[in-house]
Amino acid sequence: MLRMIHHICIDTDCYKESIDFYVAVMGFTVVHEDMDQEHRTYNSWLKKNDILIEVQTPKHSEKVMPVKNGSILAGINHVCFLVDNIDLEVSLIKNRGWKNFNTKEDEIIYLVDGAKVCKVLAPEGTVIELREQNICF
Repeated sequence: MLRMIHHICIDTDCYKESIDFYVAVMGFTVVHEDMDQEHRTYNSWLKKNDILIEVQTPKHSEKVMPVKNGSILAGINHVCFLVDNIDLEVSLIKNRGWKNFNTKEDEIIYLVDGAKVCKVLAPEGTVIELREQNICF
């Protein structure tokens, strides 16, 4: 029986920039970092509250798929985090110096099915969606 997401794994060929983004901009903490593990230069675990992200460089013989116009061609389409106050979260991200957002009609925060949404672009191309309202089907 599936109970919850254990972690989100993100491959990146810009490791330092990705770690800096998830720590400095998104507020995660590096809880474990391996070097040269499983034929990868880096494999790290980051945590914020109950959220785990594994950030890893590709295996030495592999390359990360390129990003085209902000859309990932393969792998994770986006990662969505539920937030209590999206205006505050976006303000914090901007105050930390991050400026890479997907916009809709020139707005960083916009409505999708009545819920406030924002999409932040991470250095490796992952789209980080912030959503103020939980979706219950």
